[in-house]
Amino acid sequence: MRQIKVKLFGDSIIGRVIQDPATGRYRRLEPLEDLETPDLHLALDNGGRFGATISKGRQLIDKYLQRGPDCQVILLNYGGNDCNFNWPVIGRNPDQEHQAATPLETFYRGYLGIIDKIKTRGMKLVLANLPPIDAEKFFDTWIKPDQESQRILAWLGDKEAIYRWHEMYSLKVEAMARETASPLLDLRSLFLQNRQFKSLIGPDGMHPTKKGHDLILEAVYHYIEGLTFPENLSQPQAL
Repeated sequence: MRQIKVKLFGDSIIGRVIQDPATGRYRRLEPLEDLETPDLHLALDNGGRFGATISKGRQLIDKYLQRGPDCQVILLNYGGNDCNFNWPVIGRNPDQEHQAATPLETFYRGYLGIIDKIKTRGMKLVLANLPPIDAEKFFDTWIKPDQESQRILAWLGDKEAIYRWHEMYSLKVEAMARETASPLLDLRSLFLQNRQFKSLIGPDGMHPTKKGHDLILEAVYHYIEGLTFPENLSQPQAL
């Protein structure tokens, strides 16, 4: 039987954070369960962190690699926080130029650095693109309806600009997967092709509902299960 351990690194999306629609509070869903089949024992170790950007991810991954990795596969899912803006600042100064939390080129270079570091350690690497956001819900949650929200909307042009900007970061992840010959788990298409799309995204427009998280988890299980592994993959290189 193959025994594969997967370490997940990312933000609250891969961290299985859900927003309670009744209270607005955030919580993690139940711990991940191992997948058992006659030919495979697949264990997932969740390292997702609420609010994490690619910079925070680099710190967490560096520490993990320095301790000595105990997995055979690392799955990365960053970008959702990197592409976000400081909306109150924009509302107060809509005529100025504003940068995302991580500018796109910085995101790209930082992500490539992590990819290279993981690959040199002899572990299998999987990149996951970004599940889509619901721009209408996002705007109404994170950009409160007041005079500043109208200035922010004028700066954006339209609410769907939030979706398009978020999509650029997802497309950049896809480009990096091609550039580095890394497997890509296409979470975005799973959501977009689902006719119940609205039920997959929570009230804040960003975090998946439990149904959305279950879709992601099932996709991770099946994708890793379908990968091919070299015989020496279970021996990650130590520092």
